Amino acid sequence: MREALEAGLAECGFDELAIRRSLAAAQPPGAVTMPGPLRGYRVGRASLADFDRLLEQGAS
Repeated sequence: MREALEAGLAECGFDELAIRRSLAAAQPPGAVTMPGPLRGYRVGRASLADFDRLLEQGAS
C-alpha cells in the first residue's frame, strides 16, 4: 500500500490547501432511514475528546 500511495503522490502531487478547502466545505450526511431490524439501536455522536476520555478512564 505504501508503494501505491507514494507513486500516486509522486504522480499527482499533494495539495494540502485543496484538501482543507474540501473538508471545510463538506457537509455531514443527512438523515438515513433505518431498516426495521436496526430501529431498536441508538446511534450517537461524540467528539474525539470524548473517546480520548473513555480510553483514559476506561468505560464503566
